[in-house]
Amino acid sequence: MQIDNKLRPEQCSNMDDIRAEIDLLDRAVVHLIGQRYQYVLAAAKFKTSATAVRAPNALPPCWHSVDSGPNRKA
Repeated sequence: MQIDNKLRPEQCSNMDDIRAEIDLLDRAVVHLIGQRYQYVLAAAKFKTSATAVRAPNALPPCWHSVDSGPNRKA
């Protein structure tokens, strides 16, 4: 999914610009979560037991590198 922000972060000249760009990203994230949920619902027909629901390796590799803590290196 391509998200076309009007401004890059360094181009924002005030908080209104920042908020507008963040709102655009938030709408895209919410839309993607909604799409993902539709797949979760579709998966339910294949998962007939608590054992089938468990998916310990389901976390995508990209999430292993996500760090939003205070010591995050940008």
